[in-house]
Amino acid sequence: MTSALSQELPVTAKITAPSKVAPPRQDEVDLPLFEFTARIVTDVDELAALELAWQRLAQTAIEPNSFYESWCLLPALQHLAADERPEVLVIEAPKRVFPAGPKVLCGLLPIIRRSSFYGLPMKCWELWRHQHCFLGTPLVRRDCAREVLDFFFQQAAAGGAKLVHLSQTAGDGPLHRLLVESNAAARRTVFVKDLQTRAEFRRAVDAETFLKAGLSRKKRQGIQRTERRLAETGTLTTRWFAPGDDPLAWADSFLQLEAAGWKGQQQTALGSNVGDAGFFRELIRRGAASDKLLLGRLDFDGRPIAMICNLMTDGGGYSFKIAHDETLAEFSPGLLIELALIRELHARGIDWVDSCAASDHPMINHLWPDRAVRQSLVVSTGARGGDFAAAVMPLLRWLKDRLTKRSPQTNTPKTIRPVEKE
Repeated sequence: MTSALSQELPVTAKITAPSKVAPPRQDEVDLPLFEFTARIVTDVDELAALELAWQRLAQTAIEPNSFYESWCLLPALQHLAADERPEVLVIEAPKRVFPAGPKVLCGLLPIIRRSSFYGLPMKCWELWRHQHCFLGTPLVRRDCAREVLDFFFQQAAAGGAKLVHLSQTAGDGPLHRLLVESNAAARRTVFVKDLQTRAEFRRAVDAETFLKAGLSRKKRQGIQRTERRLAETGTLTTRWFAPGDDPLAWADSFLQLEAAGWKGQQQTALGSNVGDAGFFRELIRRGAASDKLLLGRLDFDGRPIAMICNLMTDGGGYSFKIAHDETLAEFSPGLLIELALIRELHARGIDWVDSCAASDHPMINHLWPDRAVRQSLVVSTGARGGDFAAAVMPLLRWLKDRLTKRSPQTNTPKTIRPVEKE
């Protein structure tokens, strides 16, 4: 059912400013009027009823984000939302042709309402990102993106929020430019909480050209020797999920492989938590049904020694999870499956893949030379006190950094673990 909290929001608003995005494609027959309505939805079944319109929103979004598409977000809301209780802001508008008919879904944003932020007692709307969500770019239609952004900030202010936290959003590209324009026009104070790059795959002429650019000849020869040594002791094959395969069997194989390593020992593997495991299985099931997965495995004598999972969207994707057999670490099975992925991406004509990795990841940064910009922004809604809070946050961060530098260092040895993709 629709949350009673939706009563806090003005349900309609008319945005008359002309859109500054590129003209819509000819196949966009559902062009919206700039007369938006907003509602808060907390019931997963009610959201599932929007799935066809949601898929259309993903197809017409100004920028993609698999993590907020229905097949990925619905499993997260089902299995990972118990503690934070996120809500989903649904923004709709009538069609320009036949406005009395079904409305067009123009924006969908999962949000968390916080009573304080950055140590300040300020109400804040934050785009929800669970621990397995590596991108917070909202889904908004490209033919009304600027207007939807303006409307979203209006709704946040009307809902009592003085700040909006946009975490791990695209720091370049068309949506970023519209956000800059929107904030400047409305004179919103903005605090750049975080700004970084992370590795991104960009397709070359072919896989070998790509690998030559990222790996020295000596490194490539070393990898070939390692692969030959492993193949000499057994049968080494690479497989990719295909129609007819059992997605839950693949999911369980991944969970077992990951749990057999150090993550399992530290109880941080997906299979160590019922909610995480349920989320992953449902994500794989829905992703396979939607043809949105690039799921691969490196088998040695019929058993997986490395597996990799990528979430796909039109023309690109997101590197999601990887696991490998740590007893065969001398053969670098994780690297071998990454090399197989590069070849498969070129074979399928995939243009780009966001690594979703840490900015200083030692392996993927050398293998994937291109970079994607990611940022986390704190934006004032214009409500009283919001501008001051956003303006004072750089000072608060400076004070925190100073105090951290002055704190005594302990001599407790740290356990060093491999750097995670995420």
